[in-house]
Amino acid sequence: MKEREIQFAGRRPGVEERVAVDATVRVQLLTFPGCPNAEAAREVLRSALASSRIRATVEEADTTSPNTPEPLRGWGSPTILINGMDIEGLAVPSNTGCRLYRDASGRLGGTPPEETILGALRERLNRAVPKVDSTDSTSG
Repeated sequence: MKEREIQFAGRRPGVEERVAVDATVRVQLLTFPGCPNAEAAREVLRSALASSRIRATVEEADTTSPNTPEPLRGWGSPTILINGMDIEGLAVPSNTGCRLYRDASGRLGGTPPEETILGALRERLNRAVPKVDSTDSTSG
């Protein structure tokens, strides 16, 4: 597996400054050689991580390589896993060919919508971060 450190600096115009999230998020991009949607998926993933201000190392895996762990080989390309879970909530891989995603209007495309990635990131972070009870009078 290749690892790519994706770091984003600078501010986007019109976006209020937020502190970058320092949470452990494991992001995996699963593709196969020659996948026509791999680069576009890589770009939308970068964009989602940048807009969410999450620092993450993205591991890339070739789903056809014998060196890739077996659980990662059955997924279509491109597939994005966050903390080991598919961004669309699929529990098991469904095919090894090209993967299609639906956008907000229901159209099929070869790359996941940024909104889908952002929703999965939020869900995984909410699971990882303990909730603080603001009504607890024992603290402070």
